[in-house]
Amino acid sequence: MSFIYNFFLLYPYWFIKTIIHWILQFYKNIFCLHINENKIDQLSGFEFELLVQKLLIKSGYHDVKITQASGDYGIDILAKKKHVFYGFQCKRYQKNIGVSAIQQAYGGISYYHLDRAIVITNSYFTEAAYQLAAVNDILLIDRQKLLKMLKKSKLFSSQIPFYCYIVDIFIIGFFYYIYLQLRDLIYLSICLFHLLLLIYMFFKTLRYKKYNQIKEYTIHDYQ
Repeated sequence: MSFIYNFFLLYPYWFIKTIIHWILQFYKNIFCLHINENKIDQLSGFEFELLVQKLLIKSGYHDVKITQASGDYGIDILAKKKHVFYGFQCKRYQKNIGVSAIQQAYGGISYYHLDRAIVITNSYFTEAAYQLAAVNDILLIDRQKLLKMLKKSKLFSSQIPFYCYIVDIFIIGFFYYIYLQLRDLIYLSICLFHLLLLIYMFFKTLRYKKYNQIKEYTIHDYQ
């Protein structure tokens, strides 16, 4: 009896729910923006600095320059915005960031004559780091804030999965075949919609490559 109940009631419900989930996921992968968090965590230290540099430029900062790797005095990137001189320390770590990063950033304020120092990381900060930053007026940007900034700037977003192209081409061919058989404009409309969707995906992929192109790493010596 339970087998009959599962077969006729639960299984159809599960099947319909799965189909709806696949359809929603298909369109979500096309139209929604997803940040590739895993790729960020796999960056090297200077690659993370490159990402932050590009993020700052897209966020309205100008004169964005990376300091030299050794002897940077706690500041990795210098930038200006609205006549304010900022210094950024970039920390691409797996563990939480402690007070040493705050101390280093604070030391860079006097050396570079900064108006404000900011520590940005792909990780999080310890409670002690937050307390020391508050005392020394250091702005902290943790993982969640970084991801929001990346999403707003459309940097490091995930590409549209390749299977979306395959599925969309299949849908176009399928509904066009039905249209040829039935001559119903509804099926032709569905076919044209997915044709436009295919074009949209193509240009969005090109745009993704443009946004995420890594430029040559340039070091500026300020000593």
